[in-house]
Amino acid sequence: YTALGAKGSSFGWQPACAQPLRDVYGNGRYSRASFNHTTDKFTVVITACKRLDSLIDLVQRYSELDIVHKVIVVLKPCGLTVPASFAEMPKVQVQQQIESNVVARFTLDPVETEAVLICNDNVFVTPRDIAGAFNAWKSHRDQIVGLYERDVVYDDATQQYKYITPSRYRMEPYSIILAKFMFVRTEYLHMYRCLMP
Repeated sequence: YTALGAKGSSFGWQPACAQPLRDVYGNGRYSRASFNHTTDKFTVVITACKRLDSLIDLVQRYSELDIVHKVIVVLKPCGLTVPASFAEMPKVQVQQQIESNVVARFTLDPVETEAVLICNDNVFVTPRDIAGAFNAWKSHRDQIVGLYERDVVYDDATQQYKYITPSRYRMEPYSIILAKFMFVRTEYLHMYRCLMP
């Protein structure tokens, strides 16, 4: 198990960012050649807290898929006991959070795949739709590809911004993909983890 602490804490993920950025990005500039990841599979990151039955079922389903390289379960500090069955699944790795932090799933130890699927422990997607979303991401690797979109619009009447769910049937525009189920490039997680203030 890996313990995930707060950014800058003495334990957790800070040491992975200790490598000089020029070694990762080359002369201070971003270099895609620095990242050498598996492209035919992806890593699944599941954030979990209270839904043990659905978590066990979800981890089992993902670990059986050939296109999944590894399943990382990020356990929030809510008293959930790690299921013994996870030790028997070679693709499964558990990372226990030290403190509750909603962004912990974006601050993982380096992964070996180019794509990461970030999802919640209560979102079930068919294997066919998972493969379809992964193929869509492979066609648009610089974008976030997900199933749950939202938008932020300005309301002239209230003179405030509001958060809306666009209609899927009318193909309305959206500006946000929720992390309930989304594919993202692994290097974006590294950039978030190591380059963001």
